[in-house]
Amino acid sequence: MGANTLLAGLEKPVENSQFLFRQILKAMSQPGLIIAFDDDNPSENTLINHVVWKLCCTLLDAECATYISSAVSSDIESVKRSLLFHTACKLTDSQKQADFALLAPAQLRDLSAFNMGTLESPHTSTTVLAPVDAISN
Repeated sequence: MGANTLLAGLEKPVENSQFLFRQILKAMSQPGLIIAFDDDNPSENTLINHVVWKLCCTLLDAECATYISSAVSSDIESVKRSLLFHTACKLTDSQKQADFALLAPAQLRDLSAFNMGTLESPHTSTTVLAPVDAISN
């Protein structure tokens, strides 16, 4: 992948994003429930985990401040350029200001730099997206 690499978006943007959004809502509304995201078309993307990429294409938009760790990809500039193209999200270097954060698994040990929200406003917390090799109940 080179300097002009642009990752492909969702194959069927409307249908795929609607399906993924319903799956995300189900998973987030039922903590502990494991949702398998069907990998019917994993794409040729090798720069970032393909499920995380699909979640980004579904959740991020022009109102989202997004922090991307350089540990997420070997070609972080292509990932950033692709996110800007497909989602128009705002990239930020401030972990505290991020609405969303893309992290590598090893970075999940300490999330204290991110916004934790409050009891009155839990919706202001940073949503962290990170790939995992496996998960079980």
